[in-house]
Amino acid sequence: MAFSLPLRDVPEMLIAGRELEYLKWFHNAEGVNTRAFDTEADEVYGRSYAQPGALRAGFEYYRAFPRDEEQNKAFAKHKLTMPVLGISGSGGLASMYEGHLRHVAENVRAVVVEGSGHWVPEEQPAAVTRALIEFLPPAY
Repeated sequence: MAFSLPLRDVPEMLIAGRELEYLKWFHNAEGVNTRAFDTEADEVYGRSYAQPGALRAGFEYYRAFPRDEEQNKAFAKHKLTMPVLGISGSGGLASMYEGHLRHVAENVRAVVVEGSGHWVPEEQPAAVTRALIEFLPPAY
């Protein structure tokens, strides 16, 4: 089912003025490690998303998915050759993410982080750091 652009302003209207409550719900609903976002972090996100245009910008990322799908079909014709690291959470996209990356890249390393959902860096920062250190070339 495609996203409907006429509904573009509805989420913004429903959440405006309730950014903190929405984000607290979203952090817990999409997370596995629900302790990843403490009160201070939630309040920082809440204040940030209460800024003019912030909700729209956040939602536009997801609204772009249909266009991303079309662009990825074109990208798949000439796959990336450089190493690509994909990190996903066991409670999120998990191993499905690797398949998506292989459509557009030849040299994929996929890491599924246990104990995390949508918010992998916040939920399991040590595992993300380890994956990055193992993937990136050493500094000289």
